[in-house]
Amino acid sequence: VMSAVLLQHREPVEQDVPTDKDPLKYRLEQYSLQNASLAGLNVLRRWQSVEAMYGKLQQVESAEGIKYDFVLVIRGDSYWMGPLNLPNFLAVKDHQDKLFTRNCLAWGGLNDKVMLFGGHAARKGLSRMYEDFFYPDKSLVTYNAESFLNKFMTFKGVVSQQVPPHWLPGYDSVKQHGKLCQKKGYMCKRDPGQEKPDLCSTMFLSDAVQFVSLDE
Repeated sequence: VMSAVLLQHREPVEQDVPTDKDPLKYRLEQYSLQNASLAGLNVLRRWQSVEAMYGKLQQVESAEGIKYDFVLVIRGDSYWMGPLNLPNFLAVKDHQDKLFTRNCLAWGGLNDKVMLFGGHAARKGLSRMYEDFFYPDKSLVTYNAESFLNKFMTFKGVVSQQVPPHWLPGYDSVKQHGKLCQKKGYMCKRDPGQEKPDLCSTMFLSDAVQFVSLDE
């Protein structure tokens, strides 16, 4: 409910795409963001929403006098094919300061489908994720969303750690022929502890450019 309200009241992201041609503000070359492509703008919309949601989370922390140990960032179409076992992450040294992502389909950066932030890492990386998207720094001149995520988190002092897919088993899914199925192009190779996917029979755009073979 909260996410729906925030989406209704967010500002148009088009107005925030730089027009001054500063090369240090170039982002997401793959999606032609500087030309206001739909794919590039959708990345901006996602981070605008995530930053707004994190702002609400901080308000709750302040009102309740608490601090969350972890912050989970997922997409709206994620279907969980296994449990999220927090003891796995709690056992990692300095987990509060880390961003955990899957160790597959990183496309030159970090897999951004499911992200688990330690509490300290979330405060560093999410509080100004949208506000500082176009901060003029050479390290942030990136090719795609995954490489930007990697560079931005490094820029913010967040340590990232890649983990086995079954630690974060949420996958892009759609309803097809009356049941949920998983998009091939975003599926990691299946590892122990993860249920077998029900792959969609229809080819999606993402599958045409991102494909990985799966265990039978």
